[in-house]
Amino acid sequence: MSTVSIPTVTLSSGYAMPILGLGTYKAHGNELDITRQALDMGYRLIDTAWIYKNEADVGAAIAQSNTPRSEIFLVSKVWPNYFKADLCKQSIERTLTDLRCDYIDMMYLHWWGTHALEAWKVLESYHEQGIIRTISVSNFTKENLHQLDAVANVQPACNQIEVHPLWPEVSYVSYLKERGIQPVAYCPIARAQAQVMESPIIQRLAHTHQKTPTQIVLAWHIARGIAPIPKTVHTERLYENADIFDITLTNDEIAAINELGSKTGKIGHPMDDAQWLAHCEHEPLA
Repeated sequence: MSTVSIPTVTLSSGYAMPILGLGTYKAHGNELDITRQALDMGYRLIDTAWIYKNEADVGAAIAQSNTPRSEIFLVSKVWPNYFKADLCKQSIERTLTDLRCDYIDMMYLHWWGTHALEAWKVLESYHEQGIIRTISVSNFTKENLHQLDAVANVQPACNQIEVHPLWPEVSYVSYLKERGIQPVAYCPIARAQAQVMESPIIQRLAHTHQKTPTQIVLAWHIARGIAPIPKTVHTERLYENADIFDITLTNDEIAAINELGSKTGKIGHPMDDAQWLAHCEHEPLA
C-alpha cells in the first residue's frame, strides 16, 4: 500500500496536529474501515463526535490498525445537550470508553450553548489532568469567543468552522489566526458542489497544476493556513486528498478562489442561529 506524508502545525497547547485529517461524519458500520485504511496509509488525524453516533466504530477501527496510538491525533466533540458540568463529564468519559483510549488528543465544544462556559471549565479540568491534551471549540462566533475569554484560563487552540470557496470566511479566519487560534475547516470542498468544482477558476488551476478540482480546493485551504478535514469512505479519495502538498498557489490565485464566496454560500446552519442552537441543546441524551 502506498503511503502519504502529511505536515503538522504546532497548536497553542504545544502539540503538533496534522494539517489535514479524515472526517468521519455520516460514516457508519463497514464504511469505517476507511479509518483503518487511512491510518495504515499515513493519515494521523481522525475526527469524530458523539453526535455522529460512530465513536465506538472509530475506536474499533483504530484498534484494528497497525498504527500505534501514540502516533494518532484523535479528535472528538461534546454536543450542547451535554454542556452542564455533570453531563459534560459523562460525555467525555463515554467518548474515552468508546474510543478505547485513556486520553484524547483534542476535544471540541461542538457548538455554542447556554452552558458552554460551564462545559469549558470541565474541559479545562480534563486538560489539567492530561486526559484531554488540547481543548478547542467548534462553530464559535467572535462574540462567543469574547464570552469565553471572560472565564477561560486556557484559550481554545482551534475553532472548527465551515469554510470552503463558497463561504471563505476571509476576515474571520484572519481574526482567528491573529489570536493564535488555528482555523479548522469542515465541509472544506463544499460537498463537491458544481459551483465550486466546475467553476472556471478551479478548472483552470486544476489544468495548470495537473491536479483535480478537489486537490486545488484543499490546497487553497492549506495556503491560507487552514486545516481541512475532508470526509470520505472511498480509498482512492484518501490518496487524492493527501496528494496536495506539492501545489503552490499564488496570492492572486487564492484571491480568485475567494471570489467564489457569496452571502448565500453557507451550507450548514448559521453559527448564531438561536433556533438551531436550541435544537442542539434538546437533543435526547443517550
